[in-house]
Amino acid sequence: MPKIALIQLSADARPSVNKEKTESAIREAAANGAQIVCTQELFTTEYFCRTEECDLFDLAEPVPGELTEAHRKLAAELGGEVLQVHSDRVIESIMDVCSKQKISTVCIAQPKFTLLSLVRTAFFFRRLLNKLYRLSIDLVILS
Repeated sequence: MPKIALIQLSADARPSVNKEKTESAIREAAANGAQIVCTQELFTTEYFCRTEECDLFDLAEPVPGELTEAHRKLAAELGGEVLQVHSDRVIESIMDVCSKQKISTVCIAQPKFTLLSLVRTAFFFRRLLNKLYRLSIDLVILS
């Protein structure tokens, strides 16, 4: 079973300070043996969802982008890896990556599907679970 670290920090009005605090927390989690690190949602800014202001949507980070590239480098430095796969064949793509990389834990972060929509397509979800089970691969879904 993988060791998972969940990070929840106070936010500063300056994104650079929040990014530094989060990187420090990721480093600490990895030093303590975490294999999967989950940051809080919207960690680069103060929580802005108290009011509905369209201008605040500009705070969204592009994926891939500067922040994902920084986390990819940090993961590599700490002995981990961030993999991003774009495909219409989700299950096959996940299994291909697992096979090629000899991966033992799959972590899906903020999938573009809801768990409900995935359950609605139970056939595909069951196929994924069966394939992961046969290969002794753990599945962690972060939403």
